[in-house]
Amino acid sequence: MEATGPDSFSLAITMLKAGGALLLIIGLLVLLMLALRKLGLGTVGRQSGGLVRVLESRILGPRKSLAVVEAAGEYLLLGITDQQITLLTSLPAEEIKRRQATGKRADGQAATFAGILAGTIKRQ
Repeated sequence: MEATGPDSFSLAITMLKAGGALLLIIGLLVLLMLALRKLGLGTVGRQSGGLVRVLESRILGPRKSLAVVEAAGEYLLLGITDQQITLLTSLPAEEIKRRQATGKRADGQAATFAGILAGTIKRQ
């Protein structure tokens, strides 16, 4: 049997109030997010124009990766684990800049992370 008395009406009103409150909270969160972006506080981890930039990174395994980082005009190859960050080598700035500008190596092949890494390993 369906309940058609005051109890079902009260339940419907309660559900509408809860749904309205939920929509209000979601709307406030969206407005807060937009305000933080407008103030520049919503770009944590994506800031540009600083002294340090991650140019490219590759995951090697669980919690292990390699990253090419520009720090104060120097280009570094870093090994990163959950325990430490290790400087593997310093990369030649002119080569990195040329590859960024053209997207290609000196021999005309596409510049890839693997190619940069292989070239660096051969030089050592």
